[in-house]
Amino acid sequence: MIDINLIRNNKDWLENKLALRGQKYDLSKIVSLDQQRRQLQQQVDNLRNRRKILSEEIGRLKKESKPFEIYIKEIDEIKIQLQNLEEKLSQITSQLNYELLLIPNIPDEDVPVGFSEKDNKVIYQSNEIPQYDFEVSPHWEIGKNLDILDFDTPAKISGSRFAMLKSLGSKLERALINFMLDEHIKNGYQEVWLPYLVSKESIIGTGQLPKFEEELYKCDLDELYL
Repeated sequence: MIDINLIRNNKDWLENKLALRGQKYDLSKIVSLDQQRRQLQQQVDNLRNRRKILSEEIGRLKKESKPFEIYIKEIDEIKIQLQNLEEKLSQITSQLNYELLLIPNIPDEDVPVGFSEKDNKVIYQSNEIPQYDFEVSPHWEIGKNLDILDFDTPAKISGSRFAMLKSLGSKLERALINFMLDEHIKNGYQEVWLPYLVSKESIIGTGQLPKFEEELYKCDLDELYL
């Protein structure tokens, strides 16, 4: 989530940076929501402070056996005001956080500005890309020719656009997984086995929500995401 202070102090700069992603972003709504939230928060804080002062005054008057009913009435009025303001504050805060979560990452200064793959910039290349004197087949053709990739069976099970590795293809997949795990462990990483289902807060932390809400698989009963 983008720091709200960055938007407060550098709204135009941030809009220009986000425009480099190929889409226009108007942060005026966020600025307005932030102003409303701060105003409501100030009102809530003032009322809470006033309620605290009155409570202390009532305590003092009780000890001195002096009338304090007028303060009780004001406290009751403050309670009603606080309920209304806190509800509004909660709504505004939720709206603000939602809008903030929709803002994508800010492009790094080193990222080239472009609108197609032709504008990409090669940062690092390991070894030379091999050149062949024949037409290179795509991986799906190679997989079918070697009988390690099956499209027909998963189409019956799950529908189109699914694939199944089999025989040496399945073994190769497993070997590559183990190879990469072993390599990372050698370099100091710890292997973990995470749950398949995670909370909404966890998905928000990855940046997938709320932008991709409709594209994620969700278990509504437990409010968990795959």
